[in-house]
Amino acid sequence: MEKLCGCGCGEVVKNKFVLYHQSRGRKLSEEAKQNLRQKNLGKVIPQEVREKISKNNAKGFLGKTHSEETRKKLSTYASTRTRRPHSEETKMKMSLASKGKPKSKEHKEKLSDAAKVRQSQPCSEETKQKISRANRENWANGVYDNFPLNYSSYEVKIAPVLEQLGFKATYKDKFYIRKGSRVRIPDFVNTSTKEVIELFGTYWHRDQVLPEGQRHETPEEYIEWYKEVGYTCSVVWIEEEFEEFYQRKLEEVDGKKRCN
Repeated sequence: MEKLCGCGCGEVVKNKFVLYHQSRGRKLSEEAKQNLRQKNLGKVIPQEVREKISKNNAKGFLGKTHSEETRKKLSTYASTRTRRPHSEETKMKMSLASKGKPKSKEHKEKLSDAAKVRQSQPCSEETKQKISRANRENWANGVYDNFPLNYSSYEVKIAPVLEQLGFKATYKDKFYIRKGSRVRIPDFVNTSTKEVIELFGTYWHRDQVLPEGQRHETPEEYIEWYKEVGYTCSVVWIEEEFEEFYQRKLEEVDGKKRCN
């Protein structure tokens, strides 16, 4: 009697499962997921193994073609399907899971090439004006209230400390400061003391090569901009100043607790 795969796919096997089928339909606990993630973090699957996995997953489809009617149905389904939006908690988990994940040299080169292509295709003045008008309208109408923000692990690390000093982390709850047509979202804001804190990474605020005619804003320009709208701004360079700044804020929290 033929022995079938334990996952229920119907394939004949020598052992209990077809290769890679042992985890099909299996629900893992959060602890098990984290253990697997830590175990596989940083591992690179060889190209040969990738091809074997791909061929194994495609066994039931190799050589098959869809009829024209089926193609139209698939196309219609794909165009009308709406993806369920992720919750804020899920978005944060996904972001934290990818932060610090090592990228291969090939991956970095592809990202760099893609960025260069985008930068080498400047928009026309007419297109720039259209984008600018649309952005101003969206900010004014609150369209961007649910727009995902990029934030760093440094912001996540220091947020609990700064929150005890009255600051709000804007990656959790957005806060806009407007001046004319310009809008900024500071990393941290204290509306009672009218203070903001900006964490600067050297790549995004100093080393990144920008398109011709553009330049990075200096910390002094940030500070002056916030001053004109009534806020005091502190700029912290992550690579050079973060740890010292973090320890100083910890001491402020300890001092505050002792006074209370």
